[in-house]
Amino acid sequence: MNRRGGLVALATLLLLGLGGIADAKPPAALETIQRALRTGRYEEARRAACAPAPARARARTAADAAGRAAVDVPLLLLCARAEIALGLHAEARKRLEAANAANPDDLPLRDALMRLYEIVGDRDALAPLIDVSYADWNAGAVARTKPADLLAIATAARLDRNWKDANDVLRDAVRADPRGVAANLDWGGVLLEKHNGDDAAAAFKDVVKLDPENPDAHAGLARVAIVDRYDGAAALEEIARVLAVNPAHAEALALRAQLALDSEDWAAAKADVAALRRTNPRDAGAARIAATAALLLDDRAGYEAARDAALTVRPRDSAFFAFVAEALTRHRRYDEARAIATEGVAADADDAGCLSVLAMTLLRLGDETAGLDTLRRAWKSDPYDVRTFNLLNLFEKVIPARYTTISSAHFRFRIPPAARKAITEVVAPFLEERYTHYVARYGFAPAGPPVSRVVGLGRLRL
Repeated sequence: MNRRGGLVALATLLLLGLGGIADAKPPAALETIQRALRTGRYEEARRAACAPAPARARARTAADAAGRAAVDVPLLLLCARAEIALGLHAEARKRLEAANAANPDDLPLRDALMRLYEIVGDRDALAPLIDVSYADWNAGAVARTKPADLLAIATAARLDRNWKDANDVLRDAVRADPRGVAANLDWGGVLLEKHNGDDAAAAFKDVVKLDPENPDAHAGLARVAIVDRYDGAAALEEIARVLAVNPAHAEALALRAQLALDSEDWAAAKADVAALRRTNPRDAGAARIAATAALLLDDRAGYEAARDAALTVRPRDSAFFAFVAEALTRHRRYDEARAIATEGVAADADDAGCLSVLAMTLLRLGDETAGLDTLRRAWKSDPYDVRTFNLLNLFEKVIPARYTTISSAHFRFRIPPAARKAITEVVAPFLEERYTHYVARYGFAPAGPPVSRVVGLGRLRL
């Protein structure tokens, strides 16, 4: 080793000691910041985690002189979390990118940056991080016993829409630390996105066993109650548990606003949107709720303003359109839902979730040819979505085997063969008479395909 190399090595060793004493926050201080984040005191957390300290600034200067960048990663990650919660994406991005450039092998740091790129929809920036994560995994450079490192790999797979690998690595992360909660929170989110409500609930309940008041886990259970079985009362109970710990919890407020929209409680939905925007003016949930409310109130300009605000934060945000379209279907606004879902597919033709929503609106409108074609596209893009699988099974296997279709002048009936006589002799004539009566009464004849009816499907339903 030459003399200069020895001096650099000595300086590095001294800096490691300095980092442990003056540069890093003590554990108690980190716990205080974590509590502030958990309870929704994001600005307080930001001030504590992001404010430069003279000791840290001196350590960085000395590190630069020695050819080494000193980064207090745990503190920086808390700082970025606070900034993201406040909608300060540019600020969080700047510090995460700088830290990642200095520490490219730090997987939790890479994980945070990938999640931020997903929030802002920067796929070009995201792609290299996904690629290097795969390379690290394949080269055996990822510690299979470190849950945080496994989480980063799972994030890369999930954002690459590689659902099987994401699921498998999340399972490994849970096994690596049975007492941890982060992996189960991510795992529950992935499972719920695939409409696997039972397993998603199990993941969130495992978190609650370890941390009974965990707001993210209770928010997850509220989502399960809505997505899996639409149990509004159960969802509101879980939301109340979340807001008792964190009154500013974005997911819980957005879920409560969604339920308010569904019950046409416009004032409550508006109040939750305002609460979300007080914390984060760029909140995605607030934009989605505001956009849906505007359409339901026939305010096209309001919808476009909310849509443009969402797309300013995250261009090509197909999830925005999928959310609005699904909300419209719950109000039987099927034509509008189809138009909105079509916008989402135009924004991202490979988004299986948005394709599935479009398919369901087409099927509800009776356009089964286009609906099934779109549903098959969704399945090809994502063969792990339970809802898509069940719908394809219904239309490709159950209906052809068990039902027949008959038509009258204005109606089409899908029925068990044994019901043919009752439909043709009683039901169809009655409905045709009522159709003629109401067309004359209201001076309006519905356009488009005949009204579809599914008779006798029991629990299998759209």
